Amino acid sequence: MGRWIQFLCILYLEWKTVLSTVPGTWWRRFFKRTGYKYIRFHDLHHTAATLLINQGVHAKVISERLGHADIKTTMNIYGHYIKHADEEVADKLNQLFMKG
Repeated sequence: MGRWIQFLCILYLEWKTVLSTVPGTWWRRFFKRTGYKYIRFHDLHHTAATLLINQGVHAKVISERLGHADIKTTMNIYGHYIKHADEEVADKLNQLFMKG
């Protein structure tokens, strides 16, 4: 299921203006046909942001990709994920230094 969610996130980020004209019935039917658990289309916005944060993408890039006018919006919504990702990086660096 992870690859489908990643695909849908990319689709959302790249085509959100085009897809905004697609009726919501298409979205619901897609989940009905595939058997995936239903999520709102807008939830892909949050999933995409979280996936990008976990891949180490800079918050400014994520902010621009999501269409936020200001990076503060991105930080207010996703700051806790960024902090968690930063803590994971610090732990990994610490492990590298402890090995030597």
